[in-house]
This record gives sequence, structure tokens and C-alpha cells, in this order.
Amino acid sequence: MSKAEMIIGTDLTKESALAIEAGLKWAENLGCHGVVMHVHQTDVTATMAAISPEYEEKMEELIESIHFELLKKLELQLKPFVKKNDDVESTVVFGDRARSFIRRASSKNCKMIVFGWNKDLSKDSFWLASTIDRTVRASFVPILVIKNEKALAPQRVLIPFILNQGFIDSFSWIETVGNIFTPNFQFVHYVNSKKGFLSSEMTLENLAEIYPEKAYLLNKFYQFIERCRMHGSQVDISIKDSSQMGVKEAFEQDVSFYDPDLILINTHGLGGLERLYMSSFTEWVIKGLPCSVFVTKTKKAQW
Repeated sequence: MSKAEMIIGTDLTKESALAIEAGLKWAENLGCHGVVMHVHQTDVTATMAAISPEYEEKMEELIESIHFELLKKLELQLKPFVKKNDDVESTVVFGDRARSFIRRASSKNCKMIVFGWNKDLSKDSFWLASTIDRTVRASFVPILVIKNEKALAPQRVLIPFILNQGFIDSFSWIETVGNIFTPNFQFVHYVNSKKGFLSSEMTLENLAEIYPEKAYLLNKFYQFIERCRMHGSQVDISIKDSSQMGVKEAFEQDVSFYDPDLILINTHGLGGLERLYMSSFTEWVIKGLPCSVFVTKTKKAQW
């Protein structure tokens, strides 16, 4: 059986060079075949179809020339990070960026997609159309967004959670991160104290009082925490009051306080109105916070 792939997206900028370095390190740790992929954003098929037959051959030559030049740039970008016998390939494709990454991930045994973070995206008012956002929404594999060098070997991982099946499904990836890097895991859960749930000293056991109908999920969480500790990771759980400022503001304060190397978060990967309401927190975390983000997926989404 062939190795699983780790797809590492690059737009040939210095920001994506950091993603290549981190992505190849994660690929090596996970035993994956690294695929560094650049997508030239153009609809070549439509362009070809609009041209009369006598120019088709010239267009094919032009495309081949563009492909060759982009591949040279990509290999130049790869050079500092790849040794002779590394299990890495580089590829250039033409088309829509997000769809191209999803197609590659769908057609291969793909473990994860890795992107670098371009700080200019923070100024992009049309965020919903960005490559990262669209890929997070549509991908059925996890997405790792690299924002700084700390993601090369994260030692502090912050995990906001909602007690649902999606959170339970993310345990395998949290455990994988723990086995590779042995970080400190800080889990945070937010409760609205106006509903009378939150006391001054809230512990994980108190969640059984808040969510009596979720005893099965809580038991799974207890067992998982013990496994993480057995493998050498420190695990802390905090239950926070979000009634005064809202979950986003409370989490932003926690990010400043804990200073994590990585935020790990689960998302539904939904589209349409469901995505607008249920995944907005994940989009905000990716766009608005300075930390690298590892997004695990609850289920495969549809375009």
C-alpha cells in the first residue's frame, strides 16, 4: 500500500516557504509522502475552448512554457528544505486553487493539507472567497495553517471544545499530535454563567451536572485525558465564564494568556447557512488570531 500524502500548498511567497518547512517536518513525523503543490489560478480549459483550432497549438506551447517556469520557481523554493533522498514531490497545476487542492486530496490517500498564512489576507474583506476558507469548508481531511515557526514543534496546544461527537472524533488527531511532540494540552470550555451553571471553581467533573445527557461523551473524554497523560503530555482543563464578553472575546483573552504554539479546533465543514452560523468561530480563529491553527473535520463537506 502506498504512503499517505501530505499536501503542502504554496503560492511561491516567503510566507508559504515556512509552510513548506513545517509541512515537510510534519510529513516526516507522520511517515507521509510530501506533495508540495502550486496552483496557477486560471481556467485553462475555458481559455482553450474559446480559441480557434489554428491557435490551439500555440496556446498549448504557452501553457507548457508557463508550467515549466513555475515548476522551476517551485523547485528553487523547495531547495533549502529537501535533501536528496527525501520522500517529496513538487507539482504545478492550473485551475481554481481550492478545488485543485480538494481534488488532489480526494483522489489520493491524503492525510492533511498544509497552508502558509499570508498576513495580507487579514486585510481582505472578501474573506469567504479565500483559498484557505474554501478549502477548510470543503475538505474532508484536516487543514494545518502555519503562521509562525512555533508550529514546527508545538509545545503548547490550546483546544477550545464543545462537548459533542465532533470533539470526540478529533481525539485521534489530538493523540497523534501528542505522540509526535509531547506538548502541554490546554482544553477550554465556555459556559454562560447567567444560566446559573458556573461556580467560582469549575472542574471537568462539574460538566456532568451541566450536561447530564452527555455522560457517555464525558466518559470518553475522561479516558482520553488519561491516555494523553500516560504518553507524557500534560493536560489541563479550564471551564470559563463567557457571559460578560462572549465566547470570541473570552477565547482571545485565553490565547493571550496561554500563548499557545498551536490552536487545535474541530469544524463541521458545512456549506450554506449551516456553515455561516456553525463554522464562523473557526473562520474567525483562522483569520483573527496570531497562532497557527490545526482544523480537524467532523465529516466530508460538499461543494
